[in-house]
Amino acid sequence: MNATSEMHRQIFKRYRDLETETLKIIMFDCRQVLKAIPDSPQAEQYKSAIHHCLMELATRRINAYKN
Repeated sequence: MNATSEMHRQIFKRYRDLETETLKIIMFDCRQVLKAIPDSPQAEQYKSAIHHCLMELATRRINAYKN
């Protein structure tokens, strides 16, 4: 497993333990930063955090329908 794959695995594992409201707050904060400083050196990092939060929320919705 390469370093990038391991990093993503760790992020998903960490986000899995967060509450839904916490994920929403993370997304809100990241969006606010991107609106305020769109050319920030960390812009891709904020976009990635939003993506990972959305993926975790989608997984929770899918699992809710399975049960």
